[in-house]
Amino acid sequence: MDASGNAVAGWSRSDAIEASRYDVATDSWSPHTVLAAAGAHSGPSIAVNAQGKAAAVWGESQVIRGATSDAPTGTWTTPATLSGATTFPSLHDVAVDETGNSVAVWLAGDGVTLVGFAGPDVAWVR
Repeated sequence: MDASGNAVAGWSRSDAIEASRYDVATDSWSPHTVLAAAGAHSGPSIAVNAQGKAAAVWGESQVIRGATSDAPTGTWTTPATLSGATTFPSLHDVAVDETGNSVAVWLAGDGVTLVGFAGPDVAWVR
């Protein structure tokens, strides 16, 4: 939720990862956006900063994928692959700082290695 009370929600279905934005001014949710439509998915982790910049990460098949969205348009970027292929990654989370930079972390497939991604320039941190 941003400082004005606008929010972003994300969820997984058996065949998709979807998100929707709540606009406090209109007291309504946007139509859902399909972020990913194929592959095995784990539920998304979503973060929003005070200005409304949002980021989402999720597990898809053998990788971690992510996308960002700017307020107030609510348009999401094309999802990017954030990890190399591994045993299904898990325990993913994301945060967005006050300037709109995002960082995602997850537990890699061997159960010990923690791998991170820093954005918005798709720069890797290991």
